[in-house]
Amino acid sequence: MSPIPWTMNAEIFPLEVRAKAMGVTTMVNWLGNYAMSATFLDVAEALSTSRTCPSAHPDGAFFLYSAISAGFWVWFFFKAPETKGLHLHEIAALFDPKGANLHELTDVEESRQRASSGSFVRTHSFGNSK
Repeated sequence: MSPIPWTMNAEIFPLEVRAKAMGVTTMVNWLGNYAMSATFLDVAEALSTSRTCPSAHPDGAFFLYSAISAGFWVWFFFKAPETKGLHLHEIAALFDPKGANLHELTDVEESRQRASSGSFVRTHSFGNSK
């Protein structure tokens, strides 16, 4: 799965619930890892393409996992919004179940245009500046 779930989870949850939500998503991730590990040998033998020695040829399991991964990649590609260059409040507006208000959506579109053009304006200065 690479770092995408960790990056997306760190961005999509509001600050008020981020720590607990990250804990829940980490638990779900590890439960999924356990379920896959616990069932792999049975799935590999059941879906083997070899009739003579199915336990030595787990290729069918890899075909299944590849198909599931490809399906979720396509779903993710079309359903996950682009968050590059957006501020946290703009990302929160994207995932707001009640729907973001027009002001927040305008900010999101402006941020996307800034991100695509590469022209970011530094709005905050940290530390001592002369």
